Amino acid sequence: MHSERPTRIPSSVTEKLGALRRAIVGWLAVDGLAALALAVAAVFLVDLGVDWLFRMDVAQRRICFLIMVAVLAYVAYRRLLRPLGQSYSDDVLVLQVEGRHRELGQSLISAVQFSRVEDQYEGLGMSSAMVRATIEQGTQAAGNIDFTDVLEGGRFRKNLAKIVGVAAFFVAFGLFFPDALRTWADRNLAFGDSRWPQDTHLQFVGVDGNEIVLPAGDDLKVVVEVQEGIVPDSVTIQFGAGRSARDEAEMMPLDGVVPGDMIAADAKTKPRYEYTFKNVLEAFSIRARGGDGDTPWVDVRLVDRPTVETFALELTPPAYTRLKTAVLERGQGPYEFYPGSTLAVRGAASKELKSATLRVLQRGRPAENVSVMIDAADRTKFSAALASGQVVAANYELEVVDEVDRRSRRPEAFALKSATDRTPSVGAKLDGISSMIVPQARVPLVITMSDDFAITKSGVAYKVKTSIEVPSVPGAESDAAPPSEEKPPIEDAPQAPGPNGDGAVGDGQPAADDTDKSGDENAGNDQPGEEKPAEEKPAEEKPMEEKPAVTYTERTGSIPHDELKDRYGSDKIEFRFPMEVTPVKLEVGDDFEFTVEAVDNDTVSGPKTGKSHRFQLRVVTEEELRNDLLRREKDQRKQFEDLIVGQDDLITETKALASEIQGQPGTPPDARTSLLKAQKRQHQIGERCRTIANWLDQIVLEAENNRLEGPEGRYQREMRGKVIEPLVRLVNESIPAAAQMLDDARRLPDGETIKRDETLDAAILAQAKIAAEMRTILRYMVKAEGYQEAINLAYRILDVQGNLNEATKRQLRELIEGSGDKE
Repeated sequence: MHSERPTRIPSSVTEKLGALRRAIVGWLAVDGLAALALAVAAVFLVDLGVDWLFRMDVAQRRICFLIMVAVLAYVAYRRLLRPLGQSYSDDVLVLQVEGRHRELGQSLISAVQFSRVEDQYEGLGMSSAMVRATIEQGTQAAGNIDFTDVLEGGRFRKNLAKIVGVAAFFVAFGLFFPDALRTWADRNLAFGDSRWPQDTHLQFVGVDGNEIVLPAGDDLKVVVEVQEGIVPDSVTIQFGAGRSARDEAEMMPLDGVVPGDMIAADAKTKPRYEYTFKNVLEAFSIRARGGDGDTPWVDVRLVDRPTVETFALELTPPAYTRLKTAVLERGQGPYEFYPGSTLAVRGAASKELKSATLRVLQRGRPAENVSVMIDAADRTKFSAALASGQVVAANYELEVVDEVDRRSRRPEAFALKSATDRTPSVGAKLDGISSMIVPQARVPLVITMSDDFAITKSGVAYKVKTSIEVPSVPGAESDAAPPSEEKPPIEDAPQAPGPNGDGAVGDGQPAADDTDKSGDENAGNDQPGEEKPAEEKPAEEKPMEEKPAVTYTERTGSIPHDELKDRYGSDKIEFRFPMEVTPVKLEVGDDFEFTVEAVDNDTVSGPKTGKSHRFQLRVVTEEELRNDLLRREKDQRKQFEDLIVGQDDLITETKALASEIQGQPGTPPDARTSLLKAQKRQHQIGERCRTIANWLDQIVLEAENNRLEGPEGRYQREMRGKVIEPLVRLVNESIPAAAQMLDDARRLPDGETIKRDETLDAAILAQAKIAAEMRTILRYMVKAEGYQEAINLAYRILDVQGNLNEATKRQLRELIEGSGDKE
């Protein structure tokens, strides 16, 4: 059966549904905008109040701005964007219309739903007539209904009123409070530096603009001034990176700050506060706050001061030192220099320089500036040249200045100290001369001269002091020195030389005044008006003989070391100088004083002269000198006799010890100790013999240097060939051998009894031989003494006779020369 197909819903229903959708969008938009407008007004008022009360900095305002944006974005999304983004189906809209218009029942929703399946209703077992009738019924029922009345018109109007009201609020606020709105907008939207109206106005002193340029590492002293208004109770300095107040500190009020005072804008003096940032190493921003006032943020920008990156010192010593130019290592001062040196300073800075200054700082003197040159081709480089007069012991500071007049934070410093070119060192000792010489003597000197650089000249400087007797005029006062002051003592007189000729001279003192002064004891004791008993009247006295007064004359001179001409220029010279005193023309009784002098090559502050210690010799007759030599020789002979006795005692003790342990299988500990003591005593005897040999050799050498005999004279041959040389052999050979035998016997183990006894016997024989040799030497020493005594006796006879014939003088000379030498 054929049935007619139903038609679609008329377009009138579809248009009404489209109008409803558009109306919903507008209603939702107005509702969302109203909520957003209220949110805008709320965040504006909150931000305005917070910024007004707390004067927020830029960072804080930015945070508030982000919060405002977040709140408004949330409101816009929740109340505007999300509702507008929703879609509403026909069924939902139709159900809303049917809910608003109950008279429709469900006819409209049924018509809408049947219209969707109009092509399928036959398959679903539906009657086409029924479907068509339902659609037509619903369409007819909706024909006279306004679908948009499902929206709440009152709420829509309220939302519009909210929007208009918020707009009117901002318009009115702008009309009545334009400065506040403008300030808020600049501060919170443009993040500008506009200021809220305030009672206290603060300003940084000495800051141009909103930036302070500070060399890194310097201290920053900040001063804030109350420009006008009420003086606050306190002012704090806020600081932090990026214009954010991360930290704050209270500023120190300066003199004249009275909290609560009213400061006029044209006041001559205004309250100030200060604060110092120490050792600033990072950039930051600062702001001062006090009362309701604050300053704009000021950025502290760091720049580098110029620094000395490379620095070199070249020290050139004076030419006479023959030293090379030295490059001084940086930072290792103070550096030593010799007067007359020159100094070159070179270096480079971290940036181009405008100028550089080298200051010389000497204690107790004003600073002196040395010119420093800047390299025109490379203005980071600098140099200075200090002449010899500018190189002094002082502290030096080099300061560099960059092209914007920033100075180096710390100057490059170094110090110089003067090195001493010491006076030449002169060491001298007598070799074979004691404190007495004869006019024709030779004075050998062993000399060592040294200098830091070079010896250029040397010699002996002497002074001869001669005593002269001046007859006194009876009854006249004499200007001569009293007898007790005949010969003033010489300070620092060197001691008599040892056996090796060490030391200086002078154990002799002026002879004591033997004048009998008893005749003066009662002189001048009579008192005026006093009577003397007759028995006390003195007998007639003879006039006292006038003693001649003694005065002194001095003459000086020098003896150059001509033989050293080829050696001058060396820093050390060692030599033996046999000084002949005959050209000095000494006389018996003279005091001969001298020093060895050396001159260096210092051409700047010299030349300097070094001197040895002072020597003092007394000029005597041959007889006096021989008597002194004989006395010293007898002293050594007596000591040698004591040594012979000691050697005999040692032999006796060794024999007793050998007899005690003879044949015993072992050597008892006390016997070993006794052997050790015997060995040491033998060594001691040898050392004392060595000392005596040295003394005797000194005596012989002294006789030779004073020319008491000719070369290889009898006395010299006797003493050297039969006393000194045998004594030296004894010391170097026989005595050490005997001591070694005693030590060997002590060290032998207990099992070697026979060898020990044999060694002891050999040691006793060696000791006996030593004693025999010592007695032989003693016999020749006595003989030499007799020879000397004979010579001295002959000189005394000459003095007594006065006029001895030439033959007698010739025989005495031959005796001295040894031409009649017989055993």
